[in-house]
Amino acid sequence: MGLLISLCCVCVFLAVSYYGQKIQKEAWSTTFSTQNMEQAVAKVRGGQMSIRRASALYSVPRASLHNCVKGRHTLKVGHQTVFSEAEERSLVHHIQVVSDWGYPFSTVDMRFVAKNVLDAASRNVKCFKNNLPSPEWARSFLARLSSELTMRTCYRYRLTPDIKKDGTVLTFKKKLKTYLVNI
Repeated sequence: MGLLISLCCVCVFLAVSYYGQKIQKEAWSTTFSTQNMEQAVAKVRGGQMSIRRASALYSVPRASLHNCVKGRHTLKVGHQTVFSEAEERSLVHHIQVVSDWGYPFSTVDMRFVAKNVLDAASRNVKCFKNNLPSPEWARSFLARLSSELTMRTCYRYRLTPDIKKDGTVLTFKKKLKTYLVNI
């Protein structure tokens, strides 16, 4: 008799444990073409179709289309950048020019150039110690501008007689002088 009661309790316990299984829902995919979004916004703003119809026709989320049409959520996602868009473009151009000359430019160099730009503008950024950007800032800067900047391993130049005769070092020095005069 006691064995029968314990078997019934086990069966009930097992039945209850399987009863509460949840089915996972598929996450909403937010991958849509920005070109489709722009076309849909143009049609809605032009009064040619409704938001619901444009959403279905161009395969964009209705809420995102509604926000674009109404001009909501126009800022970039994430933390505000330290430098403006123009200042970042200037930094990228500087790094590209120096690397085209053959000078190796590391993330430490990039951090010190950014510090010099901040100091020259008399700006003090609270999250940087002594106004020097952190290595994390350098990593995120490179990740944000990965289409224009990449990290590569550099090789040390040796001044062999061929290079001295060729004038590569002299050409580098001349380019550097003309660049620094233009700043």
